[in-house]
Amino acid sequence: VACSNLMRAAETALIALPDTLIDSSPSPSRKLHCLTLLQEFSRNVDALSLSPAGQPPHSRPLPANDDKEDGDGEGRAVPDPMCFECQGNTGNKPLVYNPLTRLAGFAEWAFMHSCAPSDAVVAVGH
Repeated sequence: VACSNLMRAAETALIALPDTLIDSSPSPSRKLHCLTLLQEFSRNVDALSLSPAGQPPHSRPLPANDDKEDGDGEGRAVPDPMCFECQGNTGNKPLVYNPLTRLAGFAEWAFMHSCAPSDAVVAVGH
């Protein structure tokens, strides 16, 4: 599972795939890969990353699981940094760049991380 190095993309992945990324012990195949390659192509301020290179996006407590019977409204804890793989977070994207180069870089990354024909790469964004 991969997302950009933007906080909203990481939070979307953690909310959408909690059983894969949070509720089980992290293993290399279950980590959330934060990639600068997936950062939005926009030059708007909301498309700039605040996370330093090699670090996970800062995250807030996640919404409570709707399946909880107590309905106390408390959120889940901030995700353990161990559920992130941030080697691909090289910091903020350059302001002048070629989007096709980053797209080709992600395709190369995806094929390097898929070993068998049944493997799937899930890219989550927001």
